[in-house]
Amino acid sequence: AVRICRRFGLSQRVLEVLEATKENFLRGEMILEEVDWRKSLTSTDLKMITLARAFIYDPAVMVLNLPTSSLPLTLAVKIVGLMQEFVDRRGLEMPLSTTEAIAQRRPRTIFASFVRYEELDGVDVVWALDHGKVHEISKEEVQARPALGRTSAVT
Repeated sequence: AVRICRRFGLSQRVLEVLEATKENFLRGEMILEEVDWRKSLTSTDLKMITLARAFIYDPAVMVLNLPTSSLPLTLAVKIVGLMQEFVDRRGLEMPLSTTEAIAQRRPRTIFASFVRYEELDGVDVVWALDHGKVHEISKEEVQARPALGRTSAVT
């Protein structure tokens, strides 16, 4: 879990806050609902914690609504790369193994919506909502028709 958190760019300070909270809770010194540690974190920290938690659970299917919308573009592109790795390797931080071993793991699918064209590089299928209808379109068409608005993609 810590390796995944680091891959999502959580700072050592954030990891220490999370670890301290966990230890205090396990010792019975606090009730989780009363923890106010979130106020010491930035909105980016909270977004990255939320994303890291989703990947730590290692689900077969994820649906992510605008997972990178409030992030700087460089960080958003990094997150999209982690999403693609999650699908391609069938999990993050899985033991290094052969192609055959990876093929034996259960497949992973991510449905995500994006607002920036640059985030579509690693996706397999793109859908756009246009006048209340969903259409499969090419990435090039998204770039040519920015008025399509929010775009959903499958990796």
